[in-house]
Amino acid sequence: MLIKLELQANPMSFSSGKNNQIGLKLDTTYNNGSAETEFLLDESYSGWRGMVHGGILSTILDDTMAWAVISLEVTPVTVKMDLRYKNPVLTNRKYFAQAKVTNIKKTVYELEASITDESGKVCVQATAVFMKASMMKIQQPSV
Repeated sequence: MLIKLELQANPMSFSSGKNNQIGLKLDTTYNNGSAETEFLLDESYSGWRGMVHGGILSTILDDTMAWAVISLEVTPVTVKMDLRYKNPVLTNRKYFAQAKVTNIKKTVYELEASITDESGKVCVQATAVFMKASMMKIQQPSV
């Protein structure tokens, strides 16, 4: 079955949904191909004690980059994302994620993003490729 992907907020999104009790509830600002958010996560999002899990950090960067593309009035899907973890992201401290579209080729969007601490030190860097999504084939579950 083909469904049309529409540009609308999902209140149950793990990253930015306000109704998801275990979600990150990111509040991202975005404009003209850029996006940013700040976050402070407690120990429930840790991998090693006192450090935010790398998969959570990947989710934050993926979401922030998606909003950068959304700011161009495009519904995006992630095609590829590469990350480099440079410094630990500690629990119970404030961090910032920033993303920007660096190149557009028809329906393909290339991005760069980073997570920095309050002093501006880069903790995680990412590059990604997103595509414009208009129709997507969905497999209906068997009952």
